[in-house]
Amino acid sequence: MKKIFFISLLFICSFAHAQFGGVLEQQSRNPSDYSRSDAMTQGRVIEAVVEQVRTVTLQSGEGCRASGALVGGMIGALLGRKETSYQGQALVGMLGALGGSQVGGSICKDNGLELIVKLDTGGLLVVPQQVDPTQSFVKGQRVGLVQINGKSRIIAI
Repeated sequence: MKKIFFISLLFICSFAHAQFGGVLEQQSRNPSDYSRSDAMTQGRVIEAVVEQVRTVTLQSGEGCRASGALVGGMIGALLGRKETSYQGQALVGMLGALGGSQVGGSICKDNGLELIVKLDTGGLLVVPQQVDPTQSFVKGQRVGLVQINGKSRIIAI
């Protein structure tokens, strides 16, 4: 029984490590970063003017919460093994999963900007993107809307 438990624990820790960026390549939302598949790919730039800038929070989705819940549940199960009743063990495991879910959700948040731009070709467009410390945006600023592989980003020009 202990062997199965430790194999399960090893699998869950490996999954969590991969989810938090250790093994799986995570796609960056930073406007200065490109994925390898974007290299040598033709895109286009549309000139525009910034109409509005707003700070937002970018969340990575439910994957981080699920990983945190798994790891927290396992830690809770380990701590709960000292409980004599099955109800106590289940309660400690559930509390661990709940806490892990909250921690996982908070780890996978980034500061972002919501940029509304007026295109020179006409129309308004909104692009949420991660904050890039090398660029700042203000209303009325000339910018470029870069589009590659269905992804858009705003850059200062």
